[in-house]
Amino acid sequence: MSKGKKNATEIASGEANLAIEESLFGGEVSVNLEFPSIVSEDEIDESKFQEIDEDDTNDDDDTNEDEVEVKAQPKSKKTLKKEVEEAEEEIEDEIKDTQEDDSNSNLKILASYLRDEGIVEFEDDEFRDEDDFINELVIKQIDKGIDSYKEDLPKVIKDLIDNYEEGVPLSELLGMKVENENFLTISSEDLSDNETKQKSVVREYYRRLGWKEEKINAKIEKLEARADLEDASVEILDELHDIIKEEEANFKEHQKIAEQQKIQQFENYKKEFKSDLEKRDEIFKGLKLTTKQKEQMFNGIFVADKDGKNELTKKLEKDKDYNLKLAYMTLVLDWDLSAIEKIANTKAAKGLRAALDGGKSKLGGNGLSANKSTGERVDFGIIKKSL
Repeated sequence: MSKGKKNATEIASGEANLAIEESLFGGEVSVNLEFPSIVSEDEIDESKFQEIDEDDTNDDDDTNEDEVEVKAQPKSKKTLKKEVEEAEEEIEDEIKDTQEDDSNSNLKILASYLRDEGIVEFEDDEFRDEDDFINELVIKQIDKGIDSYKEDLPKVIKDLIDNYEEGVPLSELLGMKVENENFLTISSEDLSDNETKQKSVVREYYRRLGWKEEKINAKIEKLEARADLEDASVEILDELHDIIKEEEANFKEHQKIAEQQKIQQFENYKKEFKSDLEKRDEIFKGLKLTTKQKEQMFNGIFVADKDGKNELTKKLEKDKDYNLKLAYMTLVLDWDLSAIEKIANTKAAKGLRAALDGGKSKLGGNGLSANKSTGERVDFGIIKKSL
């Protein structure tokens, strides 16, 4: 469109005449319509055209001089392909995120339900979208219940359980605890006018210091002679308590270290055993070991059930003659299986002879039998002689 002026075309057309006549007959109304004929371009009167000033047009038709119309350039196939691939990746990521959100929300719903039921305990900021989260919560709650139960027990029993869980042998714990508690429960008031306890405290104190029995007896006699036994027992009572507690702590620590060493030795033995087993092709000559058999042997020795028994132990418990068999194989045969092989061969040979002897009537007097496929006679007598 040119700037400044616009051309408008006014097309003249015929007029539509509407004639309405009222019929005098029957009161009917008739309508006559005359439509204009189509006007060709040649018949258009150019005088009808008028120049219309642009200022007379509506504001909506105004054109901003500063605006530049830019035609969109067609995109190449490479660009279109890249945009499609990016769109597909975005869709896949959204689907994946949605699936993860659904999974995580299900896990959180379950964890929240267990918390509401009082089965587990956790804060909202402690929640983790991991499969082992609930398992850890349950174990934690069980341990908490055990600890709560132990807190209600007498201190001596609680200490025994704690120390036993740390690897200290229960039998040694019991003996030590009984002896120590006899002195740890004594107070200075208990020593007043109680000569038996006074002597017991003095004797135990010097015994733990390493004195010999004769020297201890002499010390007690001197204290009695000077009437200092009660004062001496009260004076050393707190120190005796400290010595007992220190010895008890050292004993527990020593037992922990010993237990850890035993565990480490066992782990080292397992590794050495497995390494040696994997290198072997056979244990007994001629009997090849498969990978499955090696795994069966290893698990049968080192994998234990809830009662602490492995598969080998269970097998041995079912066989009451196991020790006899083991002693025979070790001490008599010295693991020489040739004797067993001879017995097996002898039994096989006897079985074959019995089969041959039992078949004489079928073989005929000369010991020959017909081959069903060829019709030839087979001489089993030769086989018997070779046996």
